[in-house]
Amino acid sequence: LQNSANNASKKYEDVISYYNETDFDFMVYNPIESQLETISSNENVEKIFAYSVYGATVSKDNKSYDVTANFAGDISNISISMFNSRRLIDGSCELGDNEVFIDKNISEQIDAKNGDSISIKLSKTGAMSFVVKGIFKNNSSEDKGTVMFKYSGNAKTEIDSKYDTISIKNLMIKASNYNG
Repeated sequence: LQNSANNASKKYEDVISYYNETDFDFMVYNPIESQLETISSNENVEKIFAYSVYGATVSKDNKSYDVTANFAGDISNISISMFNSRRLIDGSCELGDNEVFIDKNISEQIDAKNGDSISIKLSKTGAMSFVVKGIFKNNSSEDKGTVMFKYSGNAKTEIDSKYDTISIKNLMIKASNYNG
């Protein structure tokens, strides 16, 4: 019973962190292109972080774990997301080609630390190699764990060769004015 209570308490902390330690005001799930254009051109929108979401498997040293893979071509506004300095446990908030952010759950499941090489495989891709750049607090929306990588370099080449189209699945929006 004590273990169940401790696990529930930890999950609650992660939920609170997800909302209290991020800077987005609104989420738009599965936006259509016209929504993205309308939102982007709205003068009351300060920042948008758009990213894709796919199921994936993360592996290191014969340990594998099913996760949610997030990736974005433009990461200039990633700081409003769950991958920001207030949620960083270890490492850096700077993300380059072939580098990945992971959450604590994944770090524990596959014994990954900053600087380690891990592989990520989406349903249609081969294994893509990444270096862990940052470990973050768990994301409450994903019990199984979340990774974030930049849609560039070798990952972009591999994904583009296997998928006909890549769609934006989520928008995180920071508003400058709620009254507009």
